Amino acid sequence: MRYILILLFIISSLLYSTQKVNYKLYIDEKNYKFYPDSTILSPDGDPVKYTFFMLIDNDLKTAINFKIDREDEEGNFARFEIRFNFKDYLIDRIVIYNGYQKSDELFLKNARVKNLGLNFQKDKYDNMDFPENTFYTNLILGDIKEGQIIDFKNAIRFNNVSFIIESTYPGTKYEDIAISEIEFWYQGKKYEVANLKKVMEKHKEISIKANKNCFPQIPIIAFFDEASPFSETLKKIGIKDLEEYCYIEFRVSDKIIYYYLKGKLFKDNKQFSKIKNINYKNGIPIGEWYFNEFGLPFFKLKGMEWQNLNLSIYDSYEKFKGTYLEMNEWWFPYPQKEWPFQLDPSDGY
Repeated sequence: MRYILILLFIISSLLYSTQKVNYKLYIDEKNYKFYPDSTILSPDGDPVKYTFFMLIDNDLKTAINFKIDREDEEGNFARFEIRFNFKDYLIDRIVIYNGYQKSDELFLKNARVKNLGLNFQKDKYDNMDFPENTFYTNLILGDIKEGQIIDFKNAIRFNNVSFIIESTYPGTKYEDIAISEIEFWYQGKKYEVANLKKVMEKHKEISIKANKNCFPQIPIIAFFDEASPFSETLKKIGIKDLEEYCYIEFRVSDKIIYYYLKGKLFKDNKQFSKIKNINYKNGIPIGEWYFNEFGLPFFKLKGMEWQNLNLSIYDSYEKFKGTYLEMNEWWFPYPQKEWPFQLDPSDGY
């Protein structure tokens, strides 16, 4: 009888220890942040396709994918971070699926991580430094297309994890670095990210709004540069009366692009900067435009192919970089308090 009671006690203890761990992770919906800023944008503008969401979506056919165009002050290629809510989570194992595991071909074409630093933090996140209450480890990942298991001697309590990429295995075609999945485990059970879909939809909504707000739909000023692609484009479509500067408008009402000569629209720039979306009469229609489902702007001038912008908010929008609208300098006449670049989807607004 005594042995039966002991056995029942052991079973009940095991059940209790398992039940008190909730194997659900929750991304911090208000304070999530993207690292690095050079995450690859999907060609159709999908704002979540290659982001850190793909690391924790339980799908080996997706991956976080990013370019590295510079090293940080410490010589690391890049850092990215996953922020969960302030509840502490216990893990004793992680499993990393290195590279783009969707196919053997994509695995080899994209770069994979070689030397990876992991920083687990259980505190409020002020910056990317390593305070005393964190656990840091450095790993050498294999260049293999399978899950790599990392067991920890003692369980780690955390709510925030940073990944520091220090070296890579080069891709045969692309410089992009890819990681397909990371799994968090405790006592033989894998966590799931319970609010992933909700946060992804929220981020998508914010990103689309930010993209549309940043795109200059009101008339903008192009300062004349004879050697610019835009000046060459105007000549190709038959506009030869080029002046010191001109205006173009991406009109919302009819999705037409209009071109205006200086002096036919306003008396001076000060007057111009106060007026938005007016149905001007002197505009010359030179093309058409639209937003796709992700808020990515597409435009086409007469006799030319459709183009879209790489949504690098602080560069491409200012110069239409890489398109036939590219000019050395554009001027966006927004009052400072309405400057659209204030809305940054990576800040989780």
